[in-house]
Amino acid sequence: MPAHLTRLVFVRHGESKSNVEGWLSGIGTCGGLTDKGRSQAAALRERLLRTEELRPDVVFTSVMARAVQTAEIVAPSWAGVPVEQLHDLSERLPGECEGMDHDQYRTTYGRGPYDDFAAAMSPGGETLDAFVARVRNVVDEIAERCLGQTAVLVCHGGVIIGGAVHLAAEDPDATALRWAPPGHTSITEWFRWDGDQVGTWMLERYNDSAHLAG
Repeated sequence: MPAHLTRLVFVRHGESKSNVEGWLSGIGTCGGLTDKGRSQAAALRERLLRTEELRPDVVFTSVMARAVQTAEIVAPSWAGVPVEQLHDLSERLPGECEGMDHDQYRTTYGRGPYDDFAAAMSPGGETLDAFVARVRNVVDEIAERCLGQTAVLVCHGGVIIGGAVHLAAEDPDATALRWAPPGHTSITEWFRWDGDQVGTWMLERYNDSAHLAG
């Protein structure tokens, strides 16, 4: 059986209004990108048009506005490539506290929103274990659907870190890895060669945001 190469390229969204203004964003309350976030996405677009380093066969985005808008801005660099929105590429869901700022959250729940990171932020929200399981499942599904192809996933920091931990799981040193939060519009790229046996995921680059360095 001939070997084929599968690539998963994670792109984080640009700076978002919820990042800057400090509210707990979910799908319905995502305020989209700031002007700076749009400029970051445009810088990534210009880089990819210039270098042609990324030629995806398919593009997936989170359903959150900040990811959708990032993909729309970068889209000329992958003109004609189909784009599909996937709910499961969304950031961790906060539950009933969605839309609150940090002060409102503390007043309501008597603690900070990230004081207990393993627990759900509020009723209806995702625990850390549930979020990680969702990320693992969607990454595996995309890899299976896009066997032998290059897939771009425009998504969120938590998804990129969760995906990294999952894809590196076969590495005996994976538990010692400490994944730094990926920057806005950064590129993280994984590849796997499959032949008679399923290959091992290898990291090509992590948190590559050279287009923001001038």
